[in-house]
Amino acid sequence: QTSNIFGPMLLLILAAFLTVVATDSQCASDGQCGSSSLEEQLDTLVATKHREYCASRLGLVRQTGKLPKRVAFPILQDALVTSNFPVEKAWREEFIKSGYEQTSSVLSATFIMSKRDRFDLLPFGGVCGATQMFNQIPGQSIWTDKVSASRALRAKGLAHTQPMTLLFEKGSSANELQQLDTELAAWKAMSADTRPPGDVVAFIHKRAGAHNSQGITLLSWDELLQRRERNKSGKGKPLTDFLVPGLLQRYLDPPLLLAGHKADLRCYILVANVKPLAAFFYKDWFARRSPQPYSPRETDPDKGALTAAAHLKLPGGQSVDEALHDAQLSPERMAAILHNEDRLGGVAPARWLRDTFIPRLKHLTSRTLQAVIDGFSPKAGYYSVYGLDVLVDAEFNVYF
Repeated sequence: QTSNIFGPMLLLILAAFLTVVATDSQCASDGQCGSSSLEEQLDTLVATKHREYCASRLGLVRQTGKLPKRVAFPILQDALVTSNFPVEKAWREEFIKSGYEQTSSVLSATFIMSKRDRFDLLPFGGVCGATQMFNQIPGQSIWTDKVSASRALRAKGLAHTQPMTLLFEKGSSANELQQLDTELAAWKAMSADTRPPGDVVAFIHKRAGAHNSQGITLLSWDELLQRRERNKSGKGKPLTDFLVPGLLQRYLDPPLLLAGHKADLRCYILVANVKPLAAFFYKDWFARRSPQPYSPRETDPDKGALTAAAHLKLPGGQSVDEALHDAQLSPERMAAILHNEDRLGGVAPARWLRDTFIPRLKHLTSRTLQAVIDGFSPKAGYYSVYGLDVLVDAEFNVYF
């Protein structure tokens, strides 16, 4: 029962600490510390010291004519202190290869690399924008969170860049449920020879706040209809309890298939500056191919319905490198497969990529970034590399 002692111990520590503070003559008389609260005074002190340090740092850089070749990799905890994630080994190796010295001092580093966007946990609560770069941009959750990004696309009139998407948020689900009812009614009204079978996947639900392909549920027409009807009759748990908070998105059918396996894309975008905007599309994107053959009736994320590494199951006797080679295809390998299946209309793979497909990816990236960029902080000293997951249908149309 050691966990029960921490509460009383903390109270004793605080009592002893406050006793020491109370004997300090600096604030013994009323009003000597000013009218601001202690917290406000400390915040002002931190901000002042930050400005002073950044000015001194900038002076040293100008005097020497160079930035320090130092990089720091602080492990910043998430808001709930539930997990820590170190920066990928490849980043560390690349900085060392480029001649940077790794330092434990964030204050002396030029580049600060972290897996978390907790810039408030950095010394002084931020960076020196003129001489430091942190790889997380304040406000970026408008793009990294699927619900927030979908809301921004809708507000900018760009809902068509996604498959039909319904946003279920606390206190604002009535209109979305009405649209869902319209979709279900239209499906039921189809003739028997044109209506998709009830057991095929129709929608994918993504829970807000979940990452790395977690919090995903695949729903068939039948299952969603049954849940909605139970909801209307008052039987069972309300459907909104399952949907909120999150988004419900039409499942692309048919999706892009490579040799019978579902595929989507992972692209990378560098946002080097927010205002003015400087963003770059990285040429080495790749296709992610599911290790399992595709079936439109499969609702298990691990059996061909999803493609992310979190759902990559190793076939018996296959190494991780072999599995990744099969699951992650370069643009050239993807185009070669499509060419061999005679799906490029006789166009050479390299030309199809250059003239048709890559421009589509860049256009989609540009539209989505323009929709969310107003939510990013324009402060200097922040940049980031984003992984953008792109959905592709059988006609090579691309969606966010």
